[in-house]
Order: sequence, then C-alpha cells, then structure tokens
Amino acid sequence: MESKRLDELVARFWEGACSEAEERELKEIVLYGELPAKHAELKSYMSYMDRSKDEEGLGDVFDRQVLAAIEKRENASDSFPWMKMAAGMALLVGLFFTWRSYSDPQIVPDVQEEIVITDTYEDPEVAYREVKKALMLVGNKMNQGISYAGGVNDDDLDSSEGDEDSKDLK
Repeated sequence: MESKRLDELVARFWEGACSEAEERELKEIVLYGELPAKHAELKSYMSYMDRSKDEEGLGDVFDRQVLAAIEKRENASDSFPWMKMAAGMALLVGLFFTWRSYSDPQIVPDVQEEIVITDTYEDPEVAYREVKKALMLVGNKMNQGISYAGGVNDDDLDSSEGDEDSKDLK
C-alpha cells in the first residue's frame, strides 16, 4: 500500500473521521502487514484493542452488587426526610432571631452612651477608713488560710529560687 494512503488513513483514524471499512483496512495493515516506525503507537493501540475485546468485563455478579448498593442507598436517603426538614427549620429560626437581635434597637445596647462615675462618699476620710477596713478583712482571711495550710512557713517560701518578688515581700 502506498505510504500516502496509509498516512491518510492514520490521520483520519486519530481524528475519528474514518468509516468502518477504512478502520478494518487499517487494522489489517497494522496487525498483519508492515508498518513504518512512525506509526508504532497505532500498532500498540490496535493490538491492545484486539486483545481487550476478547476479555470479559467485570461480570454479572459485579453489576448486581453495584445495582443493589445503589438501590440500598436510594432507599436509605428516603428514610430521613423529617430530619432534613427539621434541620432547615432550625436554621431558619436561628437566622430569624439573629436578624431580630441586630435589627431591634432595644436589644442591642447603644455603645455611644456616656458612662458617668459618681462618688459614693462625700468625705474622703470616710472613704479611706472603709477601704482600710476592707483590706484588713482580706488580710485576716488570707492569714487564716496560711495558718490552715499548717506545714507552710517562711523558710519554705525562702527556698524558691529565681523568684525575687517573693523575697522583696518579706
């Protein structure tokens, strides 16, 4: 066969434009005739296709198993329609209350309100005595906690290395 005709058939084959008769002719040339080296890829493709047509597919057992799994999955998805509806309703209710809380001025506090600080004592001496009394109460309660701990004494506190703040407190 002329090499021009062969090149034309190969080009039409790869484009998918050749007829069945041309494809059979090309297949006979490739599998049983001499083929130039530049068309070696076509020879390996044709021989693979020739071998694979004789092989059996995955079989009927596989097809039945796949179809059964698909049917089972379709049936399982139909068993929870109420769950989908409930989830959708919960989402809508949540969005409604979120929207309402941001749109209602009574719920969201006005950030620009001015904070007014007023004194609770008119006399600074009375305020000083009250603060002193509160700090003495806190100190007494802490001392009760230390005496309750029992085994902790000042020598144990001195053994902590690297903690200069605790040494300054003594």
